[in-house]
Amino acid sequence: MLLVINEMILMELKLQKQNIEDVKVWEKALSLSIEINNMFKNFEDAEFREKIINAALMMVSNISDYFERSTIPENEGGNSNEQLIQLLLEAKEACVDLRYRLNIALQINYIDKKTGINLIKRTAEISNGIRSLI
Repeated sequence: MLLVINEMILMELKLQKQNIEDVKVWEKALSLSIEINNMFKNFEDAEFREKIINAALMMVSNISDYFERSTIPENEGGNSNEQLIQLLLEAKEACVDLRYRLNIALQINYIDKKTGINLIKRTAEISNGIRSLI
């Protein structure tokens, strides 16, 4: 079901003629968010689990909101450039928070070194992609 929804969203973004590089940022964020959710959804440390999953979800949610709101002209009730940039800044902030929590998870052995380094690297790539949208 989730795959079908993701494909529908991706098709909608392409129909809105978003720059393919911009769409890739969203795809990478969505993929990482799903992976983080699957990795930590049954984690025993409930507080850590909630915070890391929430950071991942906020990252992709704000990017999605940016794309959705950027398609509506401001004179038709859409957001101003400042409001759109704020969504991206919030996505970047959530990405930084996720990277911080992944670093902690790595340091306290909640995740193995190879996985941790890979996930942290991906957050850096997503953060750079978000910065390019600003």
